[in-house]
Amino acid sequence: MNFISLEYATLFCVVFVLYYLFPRLQITILLSASLFFYGWSQPFELPLLLLVSMASSTVTYLILKDRFEPQRLMAYGIALNLLVLGFFKYKFLFIEPLTTRAPAGLMENLLYVPLPIGISFYTFHCISLIGDAYRQQFTKDDLSGGLNFSRFLRNGLLYLIFFPQIVAGPIVKAHQFMPQIGKKAIRDVPFAEAVKWIIWGLFFKSFVADNLAQFTVWMDQPATFQGLGRYDLLALLFCYSYQIFADFAGYSAIAIGSAALLGYRLPINFNRPYTARSFSDFWRRWHISLSSFLREYLYIPLGGNRHGPIRTYVNLFVTMALGGLWHGAAISFLLWGVAHGLALCVERAFAPLARNLPSKGVAAVALQIGYSGLIFALVSWLWLFFKLQNFDHAWLYIDTIINASRDLTFDGDQYALIAIYAAPVMFAHLIPKRISEKNSMLMATCYAAMLTLSIFDKGPTDAFIYFQF
Repeated sequence: MNFISLEYATLFCVVFVLYYLFPRLQITILLSASLFFYGWSQPFELPLLLLVSMASSTVTYLILKDRFEPQRLMAYGIALNLLVLGFFKYKFLFIEPLTTRAPAGLMENLLYVPLPIGISFYTFHCISLIGDAYRQQFTKDDLSGGLNFSRFLRNGLLYLIFFPQIVAGPIVKAHQFMPQIGKKAIRDVPFAEAVKWIIWGLFFKSFVADNLAQFTVWMDQPATFQGLGRYDLLALLFCYSYQIFADFAGYSAIAIGSAALLGYRLPINFNRPYTARSFSDFWRRWHISLSSFLREYLYIPLGGNRHGPIRTYVNLFVTMALGGLWHGAAISFLLWGVAHGLALCVERAFAPLARNLPSKGVAAVALQIGYSGLIFALVSWLWLFFKLQNFDHAWLYIDTIINASRDLTFDGDQYALIAIYAAPVMFAHLIPKRISEKNSMLMATCYAAMLTLSIFDKGPTDAFIYFQF
């Protein structure tokens, strides 16, 4: 079910009314709504979702009860989730080579098992639930109902399948969410804040991302992009950079607003990433919940920066490479992660030299603006490997830019439309926050305009990019 569909609006309105009319049934209502929401698109994947979620909740319960050996339980629980994720996301790497040696039809049937929507996100939530319990980042005193097994299973299930974030995040750590579970009162709902999040997300998804998608569709196949000029291809590359931000940040904003209306706080997922002053700053601003998850559950357990510079570079590189593969079993995703890992390593290696550069004055400002522009350009180029997951197509796209026989094929009207739909992303990054915080009348007008454009100039595409992960 899509966040910007009439079905979702209807479901949410029904849930909202029942949720506050029957406060004693709030968790039951949320669980029912979450299962309905997920099952709307993939009803046959519900048993897998429930099996993995209940198994992870049971393992977590046993860890909190200090039963058996907590460390071994944690290892088994995390391994189970990684095996499930590995099968569905990487089965073509391991199963397809076996099809020639296995009985006819057996392996082929496994290959055609569909990828469950949101499996990467709810698997990470399962790992967080188990890991946070083992590290005692939440205890029985933080939980509604204590350690009663049925209540804990119910609460754990709510954390894992909570419908505003199950499909594409934000990734919420267990110790952030579990203590929030409890009875909610409508008087505590931050209506203005929640509605602003939803309008902002709807605008950036429907008006910005979906309209830009009309242009970036030219990038999808060699037969289409090879007929374009080099400046057209460059424009589309940056166009996709704006689109993927608007699409994913829009989803995250609607998720945050929806959860807030139900009394739950989800973490902010984007903070003006295209104004980043370095690659490490970019990862503090882009998909914040994923980058913090990788740091806390992968980079730090690998050793972080505690074992000297060489080990630090290796840990950075491995973390980003695995972060790329998390998105899918494709060379393009691996190269995307490797490129970001190398950039972080190079940046860290040259950090001492950067301290000798001017820190004040016109020269310092010019250097910082220039470096920020370089970061944005490189990040935008690397998004090509997200758009074209077939590496040969991505390489051909680059080759076409270099060797194109002409410069332009798009006309002025097409470039004007690209600029119009991309402009909100630039404004969102460049307008100082103090303006939006102090001028309430201006912001009310802006949100009214955003809602109007979302309704009356909605783009034709409505699928969210991150649904595929």
